[in-house]
Amino acid sequence: MKNFLINTFLILISLAIGVYIVELVARKIGPKEVYEGSGGSYLQHETLGFVPKPGKGRVINTEFDATYIVNEDYLNDLPLEAPHLVDSGNVIVLGDSHTFALGVNREQTFPWILNELAQSEQLIKGKVWNAGSIGYSLSQYLLKYRELAPKINADLVVISFSQATDLYDHIPPSRGGFVYGSTFGRIYHDLDDNGQLIEKTELVGKYSADGSFSEAKQSESNATSNEQAQATQPKNRVNSLQKFKDNLHYRSALYRMLKRSKIAMWVATRFRPGGQSLWPGLDTSLKIELTEDDQYRMDLAKALIAQIAKEAKANGSEVLFVNIPYIATVYDDVWEASFGSQPKVYDRFLGSSRMKQICEEVDVHYLDLTNAFISEVESKGEWLHFPIDAHPNIAGHQLIGKEILNFVKVNQLVK
Repeated sequence: MKNFLINTFLILISLAIGVYIVELVARKIGPKEVYEGSGGSYLQHETLGFVPKPGKGRVINTEFDATYIVNEDYLNDLPLEAPHLVDSGNVIVLGDSHTFALGVNREQTFPWILNELAQSEQLIKGKVWNAGSIGYSLSQYLLKYRELAPKINADLVVISFSQATDLYDHIPPSRGGFVYGSTFGRIYHDLDDNGQLIEKTELVGKYSADGSFSEAKQSESNATSNEQAQATQPKNRVNSLQKFKDNLHYRSALYRMLKRSKIAMWVATRFRPGGQSLWPGLDTSLKIELTEDDQYRMDLAKALIAQIAKEAKANGSEVLFVNIPYIATVYDDVWEASFGSQPKVYDRFLGSSRMKQICEEVDVHYLDLTNAFISEVESKGEWLHFPIDAHPNIAGHQLIGKEILNFVKVNQLVK
């Protein structure tokens, strides 16, 4: 027994030393990321939690060299003033890092491309405005729309839905806390006992170093019965898991090199620490049998989409929901190495059909780009995403812009 313990200890020490050496080598040869300027970095905002900091920013790595120029209204776009802003015929595009967009220059984002195409065909009188922000959720899309609606008279509001994250990063504190910008308090949304959307303001303007906001939550006196019931349930661990993955990404060159490998993707769809998937957004989107937590995320997403549509239509705007696919649903080898290796658990196109059903139920136009991405990849044999970063590349943004333009024209969504 003594020899067994000694041998086990020596094996573990050897493995640790081996991993450490490989990590050192990976840091030596691995890609470096350089940041210039502060434009686009997180800036605390009272109600939205955070906004991209105005100014110019640049990110350089082995996959891309991207420059962002954020205006005073926190848009990666031109200033909200004449001659760019006119009284009518505008389009507002809500979204996250896929829209802002991480990895491409401001003039290469799909809202910019859509604007150039629409204006060249004289389809719009005004401009397409990029209202995407890195790390935003459906909840923040609603808040951002409210902030922009008095400033931009829009014929069309586009909800750019990121299949990668938009079904998990809108969870409220009662179910685990904010995923991105977790230290910044903000207005957030939940569902009451009847499944109706409710808006909470007790965290507005607050800051929490660990993202728990425990003091603010304890001091709230008017908690609903739904929140009280949730307080007794085990907390969703999405927030903690995301922090762990972010730390690995920034601290370990070995992790950055291996995270898109086939073995890493295979593990990510099977290993569930604390019962939480390592690929939570797509896990919920593609899972054939939803858990109670998954269904809550779907229900909250539906309520938020319905509320955005309600407010946009009240302002005279048409609403278009665009499903932007992630790498696992686009590329055959990625699908087969990840979710596709469990065909009884996941369905490649189920997420698209679920969102289509939601849009039909809340009376919103729906455009799914999954098949367009797959067809383009099969036709040209080139990726439309950055393989490591996984956001759409320049070609991906060009495809998104063209597909939205065609849909808008066919369905006559602008005046």
